[in-house]
Order: sequence, then C-alpha cells, then structure tokens
Amino acid sequence: MRGGGRLEPQTASRLSLVAPGAELWLDYLTEADELWLTELLAECGRHTGRKVVNLREHLADPLALLAPKHKWRAAVQVLLRLLPEPPRREPAPREVRAQLFRSAAACQDRRAEVVARVAGGFGVGSHELERSLFADLAGERAIGVVPADLTAARLALRVNQELVDGHLKRAHLVLVTSSEPGHALVRRARQLGLICVARASGEAGAARLEISGPFALFRKTERYGRALASLLAYAARAQDFELCATCETRDRGRCTLRITGASPIFADSAPLAFDSRARTRLLRDLSKLAPNLQLVAEPLPIPVGDELLFPDFQLVDPREPVPYRFELVGFWTRPHLTRRLAQLGSTERYVLCVDQARGCGEDDAPQDPRVLRYQGRLRAADVLARLRA
Repeated sequence: MRGGGRLEPQTASRLSLVAPGAELWLDYLTEADELWLTELLAECGRHTGRKVVNLREHLADPLALLAPKHKWRAAVQVLLRLLPEPPRREPAPREVRAQLFRSAAACQDRRAEVVARVAGGFGVGSHELERSLFADLAGERAIGVVPADLTAARLALRVNQELVDGHLKRAHLVLVTSSEPGHALVRRARQLGLICVARASGEAGAARLEISGPFALFRKTERYGRALASLLAYAARAQDFELCATCETRDRGRCTLRITGASPIFADSAPLAFDSRARTRLLRDLSKLAPNLQLVAEPLPIPVGDELLFPDFQLVDPREPVPYRFELVGFWTRPHLTRRLAQLGSTERYVLCVDQARGCGEDDAPQDPRVLRYQGRLRAADVLARLRA
C-alpha cells in the first residue's frame, strides 16, 4: 500500500471549524460514516484494473449515498493515494515512448503501422502497447486490488490523520505534554531533528516539549512537517498526552488545535524510522581514535534553569574532572543556535555539531568555537579536535 494521501487545502478547510476562543474544531470521520465508506471501498473494488482517472470521475459525487459532501471528497482524496498499483507489467511506459518516438522519426509510416511494429518488438498487441504508453502518469495508472485490511474504520482514521497532519504543517508552535518518560520523548524529538526546548513537567517522569512548527521556518518545511507528524504518532503511545498547536489557517488567521489520546487519528501511524547508522559509525570511529576515553551514548541531560540540554555523546577522560560532550543538531535556524549557545553559557567542553544541509533559515550558523559545521559525513577526527581545542 502506498503512503497516505494529502487532503486538498480547500477540503481540509471545510472539515475545520473555529470554536469560540479561536480553537480549531475538526469534523472527524466517525462510526456514523462507516456505511458509506464501506460502499466507497466496494466501488473501488469494482474498478480494479481500470485507470485512476476513470475512478476519480466516477467518484466525483457521493453516488446515491447519504455521505456528507466534504467528508466524501476527503475520503476519496486519501483513498486514491492508498490504493495499490497492480504488479508491474512489461513493457515499461518510458521504454514504450522512447521506442515509438525513435521509430516514428526514422520512417514515414502511418501511426498504426509504427505502433504495430513497436508492439511486435515488445511481444505485445497494439492495444496493450497503447494502454501502457502513459501508464506511469498518476491519473493513467491502473488500480490494484483493494487491500483486505483497508476497512471502513481504518480509512476513516487515515482521513482524520491526514486532516490533523495538514494543520500541523501550518503550525507556528507546538506544545506536547506526555506521560511517556520525559527523556524518551525528548530523545525521539531530537532523533527526528525537531527544533525544540524541553522542560520538566510537574508530574514525575513527564515532559513538556516546545517545538517550532513548520510555519516558523523558511526552508525544509515539508520534511520537517513529516518529522513532526511522526512525533505525534510516537507521543500517542503514552497513556496520557496532549498536543496543542498554534496553526495558521487559510481564512481564519491563527487558531489553536488540541489533540489528545482520545482523538480518532492513529491508524497505521508507525513513527518515522530512525536511521542510527551514522551515529553507530561515529561511535565506532571515536573509539578507534580515542581508545583511552570512555564513550557514553545519550548521557543524562544537563539542567540549565528550567530547561534541559540533551547531549548525544559524552567522552570521559579518567584523568580529567570535566567530560567532553557534543550534540548532533537536527534541523536548525540561526536564532535557534544562538539561543542554544546562550544556554550553554560557561558550560565547558560542549560542542554543537551542525549539518549545513539541515538549515531551515536564510542565515548561516553563527561563527562560534562551540559550533562545528560540517557537510555530508561528520568526521570523528573533527569532533575530537574541536572538543579538545
């Protein structure tokens, strides 16, 4: 099954209402919608093997069902992107086009003769060749069998998920509180590269995260938005959590979106996979270059006022009282790094490793000895040299 579909902005807007106090209320799909969703899935099943464009035209209106118009459109938009493609067939559309154009340019034969000759070369009939000519375009692709696990209930949750994700991609600021052990939630946010501030919550083991939203950034907003949606899926695993986002709506200004564990949105939302190979490689290289240092991954956080700093690695020299610490910065902006440096203050032997490619603003990273800028692969030798400088 392909990834979830994005809702068109106009459709998402019509499923979102603003309550008193500028709070955003979402018109979720519920059990009451499952009857017409079941028929929608059945209709897609009857179109197996046909083109997406034909199904889209057929589903332009809510058939004869009592389906709310905007919910229907939202479900169709998401479903069309969830439907799988049938097994790939030969010849590939790109090859077909190339061969047809070459053959047509090399002779003066009529179109039907050119098509027949090229089809013979591929071992297929002319009709089949013409069907595959543009089969790689979105509307021309054929529809595969509807997956057995794509039920009406699951489709409703996927639509709701896309509705929430669409608003989160227009968020200025996101606050997350969770009963998930605080360090785990913060570590996950940092693994995803989110620009965030962690504060200890009043409850034991709880954490409060203040996260910059995609709308507060200048670049990388699409990737950043996906990472933020993934954190929501992770936080929802806790027994109790709440997300409060200040979102920019298209026609109502800034509004507040609240999501809790009771919100019907978490279907098939496995958190974004975290690739730890780069960290593993860095740890291995550091061990080779500095065998006398004790390496600790994800050491205890450092309290700074009411906030916490989370170094990724700590290097301890038994002969020296102060360990070396460094942090692998994810997405960043210059104001974000400047604030982090101010937090560090007089903290000794702490370096921020900044990937130039993950900058989300217009300005470069600040020139500071505690900032190690790199491109591509972070070299262990550079980290050690900067820590010992």
